[in-house]
Amino acid sequence: MKTDQETPFVRVEGLKTWFPIRKGVFRKTVGHVRAVDGVDFAIKKGTTLALVGESGCGKTTVGKTILRLIEPTGGSIHFDGADITSLSSEALLPLRRRMQLVFQDPASSLDPRMLVRDAIGEGIKSFKIATDSEAVTARVAEYMKLVQLDPDQMWRYPHEFSGGQRQRICIARALAVEPEFIVFDESISALDVSIQAQILNLLNDLQERFGLTYLFITHDLSVVRYLADNVAVMYVGQLVEEGTTEDIFESPQHPYTRALLKSIPSMNPKERSARVEAIGDVPSPSAPPPGCRFAARCPQVFDRCHNEQPELYPLPRRLSRCFLAEKELTST
Repeated sequence: MKTDQETPFVRVEGLKTWFPIRKGVFRKTVGHVRAVDGVDFAIKKGTTLALVGESGCGKTTVGKTILRLIEPTGGSIHFDGADITSLSSEALLPLRRRMQLVFQDPASSLDPRMLVRDAIGEGIKSFKIATDSEAVTARVAEYMKLVQLDPDQMWRYPHEFSGGQRQRICIARALAVEPEFIVFDESISALDVSIQAQILNLLNDLQERFGLTYLFITHDLSVVRYLADNVAVMYVGQLVEEGTTEDIFESPQHPYTRALLKSIPSMNPKERSARVEAIGDVPSPSAPPPGCRFAARCPQVFDRCHNEQPELYPLPRRLSRCFLAEKELTST
């Protein structure tokens, strides 16, 4: 059956994930950390959305909330047309196979006492894809080949592999249950640059082969341009800009996006001088400012920014949470 490419495969609307701040003997709630504070985006089937931003902006919480590993405080999560926001654990179980997560640190996400064969085979047995030992072993061998590992190495322990090989094991473990949607949470940030390139090539090949849909969470924009179809930029729990990868890199509209691009090494002096640098400190998600959350650091700030919170304004081929975008819309 042909997929309707115009229908989002994954969609979140007004997603909020707040964590209570408790104090005193009775652990009374005195406030909340607004880790995710009203996020909207959609991912079409077979494409990659990169969710980027500084550490602590809420990227990882978004990924875990979509997978219902963390319960949302508000908003909605739609997966393949179904609202999964309030599904019980039992009702979610059939969907778990279709949604997988690859963590940042493969060393900590693999049980050091478990053979690689058992680590990859765990999901295969849990979801009853294969039950007898020989069938599980054959399937583990198949997926180790897919991620370019020698199947004969399945009888080794994780510490016997390099960092890049361990990440391939984690990818094989996720793939072995035949998912359709995978969240990669900073999954290559701990690897050497040359190994990162190999993993990115592998992810591209797997996506093309199996029609996978990716949410790729990262703070490193240098890898985004190669992998992602679209980019969503996050700052203190909110999206500040979203658009195609080409548009975001070639003509960023939000001052924070321009500041992020400054972190990408460049040999072009004109490109370096055109970028905007953020100033000051990131506000706390437990006490966000009343206006634009980037206002205190923005080199283009004006009075309105400190008092009113901008919307995500629809510019041609992108969204931007900035009053400069509103000005552009009203002037056209």
